[in-house]
Amino acid sequence: MINYSREQLNNLYHDLPADLKKAVFSEEIGAVIHRACIKRQVNAGDQTLGVVKSVGYVFLGLLSPFKLVQFLEDNFSISKEIAENVSDDLIAEIFLPLRKNLDAMYGIKITAPKRPSDQYREKVK
Repeated sequence: MINYSREQLNNLYHDLPADLKKAVFSEEIGAVIHRACIKRQVNAGDQTLGVVKSVGYVFLGLLSPFKLVQFLEDNFSISKEIAENVSDDLIAEIFLPLRKNLDAMYGIKITAPKRPSDQYREKVK
């Protein structure tokens, strides 16, 4: 895993659009991540911190949302199935609402997961 210096991360942060800056330190987003990790049985500690770090990397433009599953598997020893489920939850609950800037940042189109999270499915009903 590539480690970035505080200065590098600060420089990236200062260039972000306002909604992504707000998201980086959002307690609500932190709560969503926490719920997803508990629901998907991500081990507390390093794995949960890995998910938090990964979401921050997405916001800063360092990690495409579409590479999140592989990043979690490779760097935090999270199984593919759990990484896919966590990723689906995060896409549905965090990245979709911020998709305008994330789409522009990565040159992609973020869409709802093919297997929406349980919570997302409940909202759609």
